[in-house]
Amino acid sequence: MSKFDSKKRLYEKVSKIRDVFIDINEISILKTEEELEKFNKINEKLNEWTNRLQDDRFKIALIGTTSAGKSTFANALLQNDLLPEDDKTTTYTSASIESSNEDKVVIEFYTEVQFEERFQDLLKKLKIENESFNNLTLSTLQNILKEDWQQESSYKFEIEGILKDRENIKNYINKSTLILNDVTKENIRPYITKPEIARVVKKITIYSSKFKGMRELIIYDVPGFDSPTQLHKEQAAKFMKDSEVVVLVHGYGLGSDLNEAQVNMLKSTKDEFGSLLSNKMIVVGNKIDKEIPNDEMEAKEKIKKLSKDLTDDLKKYNVYKENNFIPVSARGFLESEGIIQGNEIADKLKSLNISNGFEEFHNRLKEVVNSDALEVLNRVVDKVLAEAKDFLASFAKDYNPKFDEKKKLVDTISLIDKEWDRFKEELIYKIDSKQNEIINNNYEIKENIQKQVSENWIKGISEKLKDYISKSEIEKSGGKANIVDPTTINDYVRDKVYNESLEYIIKLSTDVIDEKTKIEIDCIFNILKNTIFGTTSSDEETLNELRDNFNQITEQFRYEKNSYKPLINRFLVGVFEVIIKDRIGSNARKEKFNKYKDDILGLLHLTGKFDDSLGNFEQDIIQNILIQNEGKSLQGKAFEDLLNNSNIANNKNEVETEINYDLKKLEEIFNNIIIDAAKVESPFKDSLSDQIQAIRKELENSNVNISILKKFISNNIEKIAGVSYSKLEIDNELRKKIEKIIEKIDEIKGI
Repeated sequence: MSKFDSKKRLYEKVSKIRDVFIDINEISILKTEEELEKFNKINEKLNEWTNRLQDDRFKIALIGTTSAGKSTFANALLQNDLLPEDDKTTTYTSASIESSNEDKVVIEFYTEVQFEERFQDLLKKLKIENESFNNLTLSTLQNILKEDWQQESSYKFEIEGILKDRENIKNYINKSTLILNDVTKENIRPYITKPEIARVVKKITIYSSKFKGMRELIIYDVPGFDSPTQLHKEQAAKFMKDSEVVVLVHGYGLGSDLNEAQVNMLKSTKDEFGSLLSNKMIVVGNKIDKEIPNDEMEAKEKIKKLSKDLTDDLKKYNVYKENNFIPVSARGFLESEGIIQGNEIADKLKSLNISNGFEEFHNRLKEVVNSDALEVLNRVVDKVLAEAKDFLASFAKDYNPKFDEKKKLVDTISLIDKEWDRFKEELIYKIDSKQNEIINNNYEIKENIQKQVSENWIKGISEKLKDYISKSEIEKSGGKANIVDPTTINDYVRDKVYNESLEYIIKLSTDVIDEKTKIEIDCIFNILKNTIFGTTSSDEETLNELRDNFNQITEQFRYEKNSYKPLINRFLVGVFEVIIKDRIGSNARKEKFNKYKDDILGLLHLTGKFDDSLGNFEQDIIQNILIQNEGKSLQGKAFEDLLNNSNIANNKNEVETEINYDLKKLEEIFNNIIIDAAKVESPFKDSLSDQIQAIRKELENSNVNISILKKFISNNIEKIAGVSYSKLEIDNELRKKIEKIIEKIDEIKGI
């Protein structure tokens, strides 16, 4: 009895573990992409091996050097002269041979879609795009293939062969499965040897009642593995990998050396776990009857030498296992059994006392199937099972609901600490990057305030002046127009402008800062939110809680909207009162200037607008404020002289001109001097930086009772680390299902 498990026993093992994977798949509890990917990969292997082991017959791949007599050898195994044989390449498609109570051949053909897929695979090998089986021509193919490697590729020759046979191939595409009950070589030959037909054959299965002693085997007669046709090489490689036993047929009359292509394929063919082909290969030296002398001793010596040359060659390339070489004569066997006509070879071997080798081959094949091949099969399946059991062990540990509340508490605390460490490291990096961005960024606050003042205040007030003048005439004259003194109109209109404007300018300015502040605070909050929750969605209540915590940490470092008002007021009020409140040439304007003179001169010094080569009242800005001087040469004039040179409005049109001029000058002073002096962007940036530093300081404290953010993570861990936390808390129905799965896992530990 073999020390290795049979295919049936291996099937039972795989099926049992696969059933557990089916149970896990049904409850859909795996959450992480990594777990799902690993689960699916193992599950796919279990499904594949369940299907492979369900058929307890062993698959034998029959490969060989071209014209080594491989098909003749297969006929000898069949004990029937069915497969075509020739000294040239004859096999264009693989055929499987199975034992049956009736003789028949089943031939399946490719559908149009399947054949096109195979054709596209060939085109891709040559990097050909936007062509198809129906449209590509030989001339187009030749024009496309410019590179030397393309011209010399076997894929090119395969495509050319398909295109040359296209019309014949079309006759067999989509052809219904063909069943031949009259099983003869003549009937089978076209579907194996004629390329215009064989290229469309998807599968040939030969069922034979004469396949004696081989009921536990399926033999695949594969195209020559050193064939120039690339598809044949790919077929051979696949069958060698998937079969439990590989029989390599080599013809004695062809010499002992394997060519480079043959050696490379034998060396490169391994199963998914790296098992070498030599572990499951029997080498058959066919055609021992060829070119042997008629002397018994000499004939045996020659066979011995040729056998040694071939096995030495195989050993050199590490593709041969000791005692797995059998010399045979397939034709000699067929003649001796009366399966083919003639007896020349059979008689010659008999006279030389040389066996045709088939009894030895059958014995060795049986030994390999029951030992070497079974060992390889066990080793591969055991690796699959080991990988599956490792996964199940982790599952049982991670998802086991049978732990007490104390363990859950410990695990929860551990999870909170893990999330805190992740969050802290990631957030520090992000907020440090944000701090650098704040320092280096130009928020264009000054430019935006200037735009708002010019477009929304100056322009708006200028458009209202005529309306104010009209109203002043009505109100001050009792409805009698054109009798009101210009001075009265001027005072009325300025009072209106003053009352509507000072607070409005400040509001426009602080609104700009407030809008920028809100945008940046939201940005900092989103960094915090995204770092905590990642791509996990969170409910509104939780986000509001986080926002409250964020405000608690940062609020004391914010410059609210009104915080910027004193900065602007400090420089604006004096200038505003002098220019807007009182008319040109009035004592009130003079008094206002004296009141705010030091502030106004200080503003000019602060912003570098004071010309040191001129006296206080020779400064252009001072003269414009006092008398709307525009281009007059008043250097050296006393203050009283300046006032005497004022352009006093003498009618309502001049009133409008005077006030518009003052508005324009106020706009220039505000945009070019006052905003520069206020430096509102500095406290704006400082506030944002201070808020970031407050968050950073918060991260330095890991005590859940002190740290606001650590406490938030602790209170919301099930939402923040949903996948990991879900393993700590399972509903009752799911708990029962998992407990049953874990019971099954415990049962299969000994498998």
